[in-house]
Amino acid sequence: MAALMLLVRVLLWLLAAVLVILLVLLFVPVSVWLEYADGVFRVRMGMLFVKIPVWPQKPLTEEQKQKKEAQKARRAAKKAKKEAKKKEKQPPADPNKPAPKKKFKLTLEMLCVLVNSAGTLLTKLLGALRITHIRIRYPVSGSDAAAVAESYGKTQAWLHTALGFLNRVFWLEFDEVYLTPDFTGNLAGTEHFSCKISARLIIMVIAGVAFVYTLYKEKVLDLFLK
Repeated sequence: MAALMLLVRVLLWLLAAVLVILLVLLFVPVSVWLEYADGVFRVRMGMLFVKIPVWPQKPLTEEQKQKKEAQKARRAAKKAKKEAKKKEKQPPADPNKPAPKKKFKLTLEMLCVLVNSAGTLLTKLLGALRITHIRIRYPVSGSDAAAVAESYGKTQAWLHTALGFLNRVFWLEFDEVYLTPDFTGNLAGTEHFSCKISARLIIMVIAGVAFVYTLYKEKVLDLFLK
């Protein structure tokens, strides 16, 4: 009996530790690092001090390719076998069987609720994002000095207009925005863009729960569940 109580206590402590870790992870920002440099686009994801490369993916070796094809073949065979068993177990059609219940139809009121709820969810999710450490370096070139000057002015106007619009939608923090007039053409290929996108999972979870609750309260969720 004492050993059983000790085991129960250990399990409860482990469960409490797991819950604490999950709560901490919900409040710790999850980050995505985007970078374009030297003609290569890179994406990394991580949390705290952990960074995992996502793109570009490393090329598979021949052995990995063979394993991947074998896994696909096994999954396809398993799926075909499952469908065949399902057809064998399917009972013959019964003419006396009552017709299936009609599904709920999407009304205009439900559509308005769905659109408004989706808009609110999108607004909260976009508002939860923090885009920081933005670095933009772009060389502006042309056929001659006059063309470079004209292109530089247009690019600067377009860039500041675009960034001003984005700053109304997202929370932005810039480290560097630098346009370089390239009169000689030696700066071609030196374009650089990088930023860090962060968000706390707890905000997204709360927004998602509120979205689902609104659909449930307005009976819109019945369209997907029944």
